[in-house]
Amino acid sequence: MKKIATIILSFLLMLMLSITASAQTTTSVSTDEELVAAIESKETTVIVLNSDISFKNGDNNPNKISNILDLSGKTLNLNNHTLKSYHFDVVFEGNDFIIHNGIIDSNNGSDYPLFIGDSPSNNVLIENVRLMVESIYTIQIK
Repeated sequence: MKKIATIILSFLLMLMLSITASAQTTTSVSTDEELVAAIESKETTVIVLNSDISFKNGDNNPNKISNILDLSGKTLNLNNHTLKSYHFDVVFEGNDFIIHNGIIDSNNGSDYPLFIGDSPSNNVLIENVRLMVESIYTIQIK
């Protein structure tokens, strides 16, 4: 009887661990700094915008290296808000990620409001996203 109880207890423990491991952790963000921190967080799996967010680097800092953000395994829910960035301020990369439900806009009509893949990216889903751009380039995926 003790052996059966041990087996059942072990099974329940494994079940609890698998449920905990598959749980999604949602982080709500309102600034570009909070967005970067949520993307870099190992615990966060779903990121929800609470307001429009604008990366303001652009002409103010032309030597700035792009924010290369690895979205692997995450969902970026724009939540009907707008994510704005100047030319190459934001580069998304990684595997198995989703960006959905909002607008991605290039500040000042610059190229590439949405750039995916500074390194190879696989299994990327862009869903219900409107791209706003005034140039001939709209999306770059490597």
